[in-house]
Amino acid sequence: MASIKSLWTSMRSRRALLSAILFLATALPRAIFAAAAPITVRVGYPQPSGAQLPLWLMSEAKLDKKYGFDLKIFISPAAPG
Repeated sequence: MASIKSLWTSMRSRRALLSAILFLATALPRAIFAAAAPITVRVGYPQPSGAQLPLWLMSEAKLDKKYGFDLKIFISPAAPG
């Protein structure tokens, strides 16, 4: 009789442990990988040229949004002569 009772309690503890592991395995990834606010990156250059083509393509194709940041491209004012 004692062995049946110990078997029952060990099965209950295993079931509780398994339930806790399954709960943590499903709940933690949601909390860890929740969508964060996008990081804003500001890029300025003095004049339009072909060297900035990758930045423009990235902005126009919305690749910055796809990879989780916000790209702000602007032309900086010319320095006084």
